[in-house]
Amino acid sequence: MSSDKKWITFKTSDDEEFVVEDSVGMMSQTVKNIVEDGCEPFVIPLKNIDGKTMGKIIEYCKKHIEESDEAVLEEFNAQFLDLDQADLYDLYLAVNFLEIKDLLERVTDKVVGMIEGRSSEEIRKIFNIKNDLSPEEIEESRRENCWTRQQ
Repeated sequence: MSSDKKWITFKTSDDEEFVVEDSVGMMSQTVKNIVEDGCEPFVIPLKNIDGKTMGKIIEYCKKHIEESDEAVLEEFNAQFLDLDQADLYDLYLAVNFLEIKDLLERVTDKVVGMIEGRSSEEIRKIFNIKNDLSPEEIEESRRENCWTRQQ
């Protein structure tokens, strides 16, 4: 590694280490705050992010730092979030924690696209969410929120 560049090391929950240029790491507002506060540790521990997810985040950040061709970035972004639900969920949690605004918006838009126009029952099925409401509570909620239904 060149001595004129600054590097940031991340250590994930499964003990993988990622060494990246500071420009890549600083795409995270969380990391930027750590560095700007002068709390630059030798290694930034990420106890709630696994190596697979962090690798994906670094791939995104590097591409957005290194690539200037908007058409190439557009194609990359279109394919980047082609993930299964579990990986998308892990990515969302990690990006939210790291505060990478652009990527968080993209992940959020992807999730919105998955649920847009679907009923609550369909959404629960997509995300494997158990319905813990009684039939009476469901009916009460429908009455109270009838204005939200599309005509």
